[in-house]
Amino acid sequence: MDKIIPDFNLTLTNMILNGFELDPNYYECPANISERPPSVRRPYWGIWFFASGVVMLISFEGTEMIELKVKVYDELLLERLRQGCATAGRSILIRLLYIPCFFAIVFSPLLKTPAYKTMLVLAIYDISSIFIHSISTGILGFYGVPFCDYPRLIACLGGVALGSWMGCCIASMTLAVIRICDLSMQMNIKKYFDGARIYIFLGAFFVYGVGAGLLTKPVIFTPTYMSWFFDPMVGKNPEFYVNLPHTYNNILMAICTLAFYGFLSYLGFKAGDGNTSNNSNTRKVVILLQSFFFCIFHTIASVLYAYMQFIAAPPYLILVSQIAWQTSSGSVCIVYLTLNKTIRKSVMKMVCPKAYLYGRRVSMMISMNSNSA
Repeated sequence: MDKIIPDFNLTLTNMILNGFELDPNYYECPANISERPPSVRRPYWGIWFFASGVVMLISFEGTEMIELKVKVYDELLLERLRQGCATAGRSILIRLLYIPCFFAIVFSPLLKTPAYKTMLVLAIYDISSIFIHSISTGILGFYGVPFCDYPRLIACLGGVALGSWMGCCIASMTLAVIRICDLSMQMNIKKYFDGARIYIFLGAFFVYGVGAGLLTKPVIFTPTYMSWFFDPMVGKNPEFYVNLPHTYNNILMAICTLAFYGFLSYLGFKAGDGNTSNNSNTRKVVILLQSFFFCIFHTIASVLYAYMQFIAAPPYLILVSQIAWQTSSGSVCIVYLTLNKTIRKSVMKMVCPKAYLYGRRVSMMISMNSNSA
């Protein structure tokens, strides 16, 4: 167990300082090609999943399959490319949904509030994560690119993935605390997020995410499982690649999510029992749902990825963890568009300005008729 330590020689910073050369003691690929990680390419099912990824983002189901008149030589090969295109297809829709939400946050007058500032940082980390866990994973899986083909590129992508993931974790946990303060105005910790103090937290998010990406061991893509592991599977001792900061982060993420959102639920139900207005209760429920869905998939992914570092997981569990990681980013834009009225109106105004203006006129006419009656 003494080998399971944070090792600077395995970090991206060490690679950069050494002219973008990975440490051969840990990342050198075997001279014998048969001993290297296999290249598993998926040509046909990947094309279908790429096209149906839009539907899969919402339902994650593929119950009705199009009959493809192709000759299948390798079922495993086709299965991996199917997953690769599904990943990339989901990513395209996530980005199409997320980018308008991102600009809606940027130009929202509520950006002055601590919650929206934190949501903006979370959005930046999420978009960065989507580039790795969806687009890059889909492309690498489509072509079956193993670590030994592009070790520097995959290591760099892995560093970005790790930093983005850990940045998302710290930002989402802080958002939960801010939402608790929104529901319980009497909490003394609310003052720590007011004014310029929130920028201290935002700076800490940046340092935490970038530091994790540059100063800890990166995750490495493995086409065999369509997922990312710390072990590059080049025949070295797997204990070399255990990333303890990532493990601590994930355990803390899971515990804090249960604690924070359990407390949020308590506050929500407690508020509902009082003599408050329906609008106030509805607002509190919406805040609770937004915050819950922001972090639930982070929790699932964090537990599974911490588990997979130490225990060999079956392929289906690896796939579940990858989907949970994807959904942790994709669910955010869905929540924005369904539960956040301010962002939904801003996105509608940007994407469909005529429909937005027409809807406003109809609402105003209905309101005027109701008042006159």
